[in-house]
Amino acid sequence: MSAPTLTVVFMADNSLVGRAIRWFTASPVSHVALCAEFAGVRVLVHATVGGVQVTRRSTFLRKHRIVAEFYPKHPNALSLREAVDRIGERYDYAGLFGFLVVLLGRRLGKRIANPLASSHATVCSELVVRAALRSGTLKSVCKLSPASSTPFDVLLAMRSEVEVGLVSAVGD
Repeated sequence: MSAPTLTVVFMADNSLVGRAIRWFTASPVSHVALCAEFAGVRVLVHATVGGVQVTRRSTFLRKHRIVAEFYPKHPNALSLREAVDRIGERYDYAGLFGFLVVLLGRRLGKRIANPLASSHATVCSELVVRAALRSGTLKSVCKLSPASSTPFDVLLAMRSEVEVGLVSAVGD
């Protein structure tokens, strides 16, 4: 079977930031990206240190391991255009720290918006949620708040999309 055109890839690494994200979110994942093929090369469109960028998948996977990967069954379920339009946008370092407030609120049973999220910078999970929102097809992902959702939130939403048949896990 050939590789799906567009996938959502959930990853983890052993960097200090990656381990901190997994610890604070009690999650096996610390990063999420869209993966597409461009000129025969699999690339990731993602928000990472340095901002929203395109990285060869093989290069990124030298330091990250794939935890899960999904492909939407509907060809327009995710808007690659939304992600591409954000290439060059800054990484939301302040928003990353704002997740501490969001996660503390969750532990206290309160829904708190990310107080440090920027409208001019992006984190990885926000990029993927915005790609889903632009198309509106993946209902569970579209229920997430772009600025207050972690990679683990997106992973759980994608798993629920598998249950209703809108996406499949790569390898299934």
